[in-house]
Amino acid sequence: MTLLGKASASAARREHRQRRDQRRTGSDAEDLDQVADSRPTPEETVAAAELLHNFRQRLSDEERRLADLRREGLSWQAVADQQGGTAQARRMQLARAIDRVARELGVELEDA
Repeated sequence: MTLLGKASASAARREHRQRRDQRRTGSDAEDLDQVADSRPTPEETVAAAELLHNFRQRLSDEERRLADLRREGLSWQAVADQQGGTAQARRMQLARAIDRVARELGVELEDA
């Protein structure tokens, strides 16, 4: 056994005696990502709720109703059947309303 091999074996025995797992002595940035809580903080939750409230307040009653129907899971065709018009027209109406309010609030929307 070489001198380097004896040193490695000795270090491994020493860590084992101290009940350390030599595989866990180093830290990896990826390991830290797995430990960090990815849930929003309470402050972020409150800020998001306030933003949503402000956003909805700026929508017209009709636009708010379209958003509510979509949130309930209705298809655009079902929304159009209920509210009148075509599915494409109702979809564009809500998309334009969302863009308008986002500009008013200075919010950048992510592309879906």
